[in-house]
Parts: sequence; structure tokens; C-alpha cells
Amino acid sequence: MIAAAPARAEPFAGEVESPAGGYNLLRSLDELGGLLLETIAGSYWLDAFLLGAGMSQIVEDELHPDRLRLDETAKFLGASRAGRLVARVADGAQRAGQLFLNRDLLACERELAAIVDSLAAVVVGARAESSLLQRAAGLVEALERLPGSVRSSVLRLPACFFDFDQRPEDAIRLAQDFAARFPERERRLLVVGVRTSGSYLAPLQAACLRNEGFEHVEVLTARPGRRFMRAERASLRSLARDRGIALIVDDPPGTGGSLVRVIRSLGLPSESVVLLLQLFEGQELPPALASYASVCLPWSEWAVHDRLAPSTAATPLPRSDAVGRGHARALFGVGDGQVVLASGAGLGYLGSAASAVARALPDLLPEVLGAVDGVLWREWLPDVRRLEASAEAVAEYVAARAEALPVREDFSLRLAGEHPAWEIASNLLTRPFGRAAPAAKLLGVDAAVKRMLRLDKYSLVDGWMGSDQWFARDRPLKIGFYERSFWHLGLACFDPLHDLAGAAAGRDQHFVQALQGAYEGRSGAAVDPERFLLYELAHLWCRERLHPEEGPVVRRALAAAVRRYFASRFLDGQTAPAGPVCALDLDGVLETEHLGFPSTTRSGALALRALIRHGYRPVLASGRSAEEVADRCEGYGLPGGVAEYGGAIVVDGVVRSLLTDEMTASLERTREELAAIEGVHLDPLYRHSVRAYRIDGGRRRGLDRATIARVLAGAVQAIPGEGQTDFVPVGIDKATGLEALLAELGEPELAFAVGDTSADLPMLALAKHAAAPRHARFRGGRVRRPYQAGLALAVGGLLGHAPGSCPSCRPDLEPRTELLLTMLSAQERGPRGILGAALRLRRGAA
Repeated sequence: MIAAAPARAEPFAGEVESPAGGYNLLRSLDELGGLLLETIAGSYWLDAFLLGAGMSQIVEDELHPDRLRLDETAKFLGASRAGRLVARVADGAQRAGQLFLNRDLLACERELAAIVDSLAAVVVGARAESSLLQRAAGLVEALERLPGSVRSSVLRLPACFFDFDQRPEDAIRLAQDFAARFPERERRLLVVGVRTSGSYLAPLQAACLRNEGFEHVEVLTARPGRRFMRAERASLRSLARDRGIALIVDDPPGTGGSLVRVIRSLGLPSESVVLLLQLFEGQELPPALASYASVCLPWSEWAVHDRLAPSTAATPLPRSDAVGRGHARALFGVGDGQVVLASGAGLGYLGSAASAVARALPDLLPEVLGAVDGVLWREWLPDVRRLEASAEAVAEYVAARAEALPVREDFSLRLAGEHPAWEIASNLLTRPFGRAAPAAKLLGVDAAVKRMLRLDKYSLVDGWMGSDQWFARDRPLKIGFYERSFWHLGLACFDPLHDLAGAAAGRDQHFVQALQGAYEGRSGAAVDPERFLLYELAHLWCRERLHPEEGPVVRRALAAAVRRYFASRFLDGQTAPAGPVCALDLDGVLETEHLGFPSTTRSGALALRALIRHGYRPVLASGRSAEEVADRCEGYGLPGGVAEYGGAIVVDGVVRSLLTDEMTASLERTREELAAIEGVHLDPLYRHSVRAYRIDGGRRRGLDRATIARVLAGAVQAIPGEGQTDFVPVGIDKATGLEALLAELGEPELAFAVGDTSADLPMLALAKHAAAPRHARFRGGRVRRPYQAGLALAVGGLLGHAPGSCPSCRPDLEPRTELLLTMLSAQERGPRGILGAALRLRRGAA
């Protein structure tokens, strides 16, 4: 029965306070052991089982180590020769590591498995053994003999019981359905749980199968890419000889790839494998699993739906949104037109975070009415009250949450392989190291990123700061306040700036600046540019992972985030003075895609800074769209630029087309002809030229000669590129664009220009002084270094000294800034210097 909202000082209606409860769910093995004793002593059997299974997961991962994360490296390298070699090395390293396993750890694993089996039996209906507490006390005492690194290891939360709403009743149902299809009770069964969720599901499922009368049921857990121990391999061989069945349990599958890897590692014939899985709404088994026998529980039959059902005083209401891979939800009307949302919140103590956060922030969240048996009841806020929250409101929420939900340390820094925020940022920052990325990650990038993200005070983050998460009442209210604090898809973190950066990710520069200013005013703490950028990159990476169709939008947002960072560290908010004009090409000169999206480097930023500090006025001259050039001008603080090879200019953020009516008509005819050709795509950002491309192997490619000749008319010229072909009216080029821009800026001549393609030759001929990086596609005027390093050399030739080497243009950079710049600019050092840069990162992190 839904009650009226209780007094905030009291526990929520129907809530049982367990010793394991609280808002921080990431605990170490030592902490879990202490809580295990308390919950067993208090007969909190479900929580005791969850705690024991979490301890088992930690110990199992320690017994199956991949300390150098070679399996991850092999996956990164794929099916290449190097990938196959690393995979063999990974298997050999794991084999060698298992020869020196800690005997105390092995003993703990055996005793822990027995205790977890006993607790699982209690959860599904058995009577608790009188010796359980004594055995658990002996186990906790044995933990003290383990290495400190093991005792401090943090558990991985199970998606099945935290992010989703799987329940013990579902395991009972699956066991019954399996027994109906495979009635031979004497047949040997091995329940294989795919860690992490498998550490929880496998012993629970085994207990249910024993209740169904199966006489020989064992449990094994596995993580994809981890080698089985000798005793486990022997058990698998024995199972095959006895013609037993391996039952595979895990979360509802995504692609099924992880399950397939585990199944293949078992070395069993496919007819000896049966899948025991739950499926989400509208889900079917993925094709990768279709060849295996399966017993599946459809979404409509999950037990959580019974928990969502209210008393007879409430009326079910229809909902239009699908659940997807998340918590079950239902709407109910409760008297006087009040509408309440019932939502899964996590099983047992794992669901305590939701109500604990609600108690701590009552004025900033929807009213929470109660938390009962893994279901949270709160007021429903209709879409008509959805709000575009101001920067001030977001900053207030982030600061208030940090004050109300403190945590003693960032436990996510102990996590690896689960995409915590630090690991995502590290993966992105290894991209400039090219093929040496896996080695650079191990040698120094991981350590440097962790070093930059350490601070003195931590708190429980929200993790879901999208603009669609805010609603209006008498003040802005935040929904989604607990679902992603420990999200199964990653981004784990305990730094308030993580939430601030999440709110900023993908927003315009004015909102980001207002957000940072409001937070600094509210919290009294300065926003650290390095941490803010790393978290912003992590949020945007996750957005593209969830919504790959938004790839182009995310890439622009990633580029904007890095551009803001360079501007804050090198340009000091200064704009170019009214001095001689210098024209810089974008792609290949000021920016490259070494990060997977357009970005400058330390050399490029120093070149810009030096030009501005020494009285020059840099402008851009690019083939990129007018919108993108305007973004760069705003981000770098430049007065203007030439876009689309001279088809338009940008001055003070305003775009002006330079095309005549005839040119526009010719372009439109070309656009229509290209659009009619199968397989040809047009970039919608280009309005003063036409950018066309094909998709080949997932990558953009320029058009072939035959296609170009098919549409090329006398009034339009084609400019080939690596990933596209551009079509520009005859009579338009960067020089004509620059002449128009110079007139707007009141300058008679172009003092200096740097470009790298034949399309830049008219611009270079217009300039009083000109240069090209070493990689330029033409001879003459080239300096000895390529890309941004070449730009810096060219600017140094103009100024008479290297950018950043004189008091006027030398930036004052902190050590943490130097660390990040080393990663962002690693490719500038060339192949010989890249690994040296990684080692310098490790020394710097120390």
C-alpha cells in the first residue's frame, strides 16, 4: 500500500534498514567481510548472500588474473598478427601466474564458495545452518592473511541485481522450466556464471536446481579471456566424459559475444551447453547464441512485475516509453489525481542507494514516498513540466550533492576493465600513440590519468546529467538521481566535476562558461581544466557508444571540448589584436585527427599564442563548412576565417556567402546529381560547396574518377581529399575568400600564410610570407617538420624565435597540464619518441 510521504527524519515507508545499506555500494573485500558477519548475525539473508557473492567475485578475479590486461590489448589489436601474438602471450602469462597462486587465497575461495552456496539455499527457501555465523567468522579471520592488494580490491556490482530487476524468484522459475525440459535428475550439471553477474546468479541457480531434485549440481564462474585453473579444467573434462550439461547464466544478453567466448573456452560440444537466461521486453536471443539449446524467461514473466503491482487503492496507468536495458517501471494513480512512478531500484542492500540519496537531497528531487523490496515509489512528473535547467540550477545541484553525499575516496580508481571514467579517458588519450597505444597505456598513460584525477574530497556522483533530466516545480527538480551512480555501462567516478562535465558535454561554449562560473561561485572551488576535460571526453564517448547514429554530432562536441581546453591554457581569453593578418589552414596544419576527431596540439596552440602575443591577427582558411569555421573562430578567439574553399567568410561569428546566383545554381545542380547516385552521401553542413563521400568498410572515402566525371560541369571544379570529394564553383578559391575577408578586417595585404595542399596554393601566393609543413603535397617553402610541429617551425621563422621561447609568448603551465599535453601531442614526437613520452608520463605521474 502506498502511504503518504513520511517525515523526512524517519526511514521510508516499508524500508528495512540493513547493516549493508548506504549510498556508496563500492566496498573492498575487507569491508564486505565485516558486513557479511553483521548481516548473518541479524538474519538479513538476502543481503548476506549478495555480500558473499560480491566477495566471491573479487576472489575469483584474483585467482584468474590478467594483471597486464593483455587480453584487452589483444582485443584492441583484433585479428591482426600482432593481436594473435598478444593473445598467445596473454594465455601464457595467465598460465604462468597460476603456478604461483596464493594458497591462502585458494583456501578462502573454497570456504567462501561453500558459504555462498549455503546462503543461496537460504534465499530460495532452505533453513539456515546454525554454523553459518561461525564459519563466516573463520573466513573473515582468514582474509587477514591475504595480501593487502587483495583485501583492498573493490567489488564489481552485478548488473542483474542492480541495474536490472532480476530476482531469486526468476531463478526458481528457470530451474522449474529447465526441469520440465530436461527431467533426468541424476544427470550431472555445471552452472557456469559469466562474471560479474554470474558470481551471483550461478550459486543461486544451482540452489534452485537442487531444490528441483537434481543430485549433482556444481558451480563455476568465468570471465571472457581468463584462463581456467587446473582443477577447473579437470572438472570440465570430467563433465564431458560424464555427458553432463553446462548451464550458462548471465544478464540478458546484448550481442552475445561475451557468452560465446566463455562457451568456447569450456571446450564442450555444443549439445552439452544450455543457456538459462532472462530476456528484456521484445528481446530474442542474438544470432550468435541461436545454435545452443536455451531455456529463457521472457520479460512479461519476470517476478519484478508482481512487486510493482500496488494495492487495490491504486489504478494502473498506461506508459508510452519502453524499458530497454534498465529497470522495470509502472505508473499508478493514487487518489486526488496524484500519479506515482514505481521503479526497480536494486535487489536487497543494492537498492539502498536510491532511498539514501533521496533522504539526503529532499529539496532537489521529486518526492519519494517509499522503498519496498527493491522498488522505489516517487511522484511522477509529466513531460509538460520538463525543464531546460539553467547553468545556475545545475551548478547548485552538483555542489549540494557533493556536500550531502561525501565519500572517503575515489573507489573507481581501483577499477579496471569496466570503463570507469578514468579508464575511458585513458583509452581516448592513447590514440595519439598509434600502434604503440597498448604499450603506452601500460607504461604511463593510465598512471598519468589517475594522477590528474586525484583530489582531496570525493562524493557520490549522479552520472546522468543530460538536459532531459530536469523538471519544474517551485524549483528545478532532478530525476534519474541514482540509476547511473554505479552504472553497468561504465563512467564510475566519485568526483563532483564528473557531474559538472556531464552537464556540459555537447553544450555550447556560453553555457559551459556560465556553468563553470556558477559552480565556482556556489562551491568556492575552482574548476580544474584537466579533470573537467577528461570527464567531458568520457561522457561524450559514452554518448556515442549508446547512440552511434549521433557520431558526427559527438565528434564535433569532442573537438569543441579539446579546443576550449587549449584556449583556456594557451590563449588566456585574449583575442587577436588589430595587426597584420596571418592565414592558417585547418586540416593538417592547425588541426589533425590524431584523437579520432579534429584537434590541435601543444605546438599548434603555441603557434597561435605566439602570433597573437606578438601582434599578429590569425585567421582561418579552410575547406571545412562555414559552421565549423565559425566554431573554430569562437573557440580560438579569432576574428574570422574563410570557409568551404572561399565559398563563404566568417567575420565576428557572422557567415557571408561569396557565391553569385549563377554559382549557387551550378552547385545545386551538382548536389542534385550526386544525391541521385546510389552509395553517394552528402554532408548537410556544406551549403556554399558540396562535400560528397562514400562509406567503405565503415570509413568515409572520396569519390572515384568516373563518378566525379559524371557530375562535373564547366562551372564546378572538384577538390579530392582523403575522406571526401568537394565541389566548388570555378572562380572561387581561398585567395578570393581571403581578399574579401581582408577587406572586412580593414587590412590591405596578407602578411603570412601556412597551408599543405594544392587548394592552398592561391592563398600562399597571395601572402607576403608563406610556408608549408613537411607533409605538404607540393614542393617549395616546406619546413622540416610535419603538421602542427611544422606550423610552429613556420611561425618561428616569421617571428625569429620558436613559439613559447620568449617571455612574451611563453605560457605558465602546471605539471598536471604538462602531463595532459604530453598525451594530447604524443604523435608530434614521431615513432622514436612515442614510447619515451609514455615513460616520461610514468615519471611525471609519480
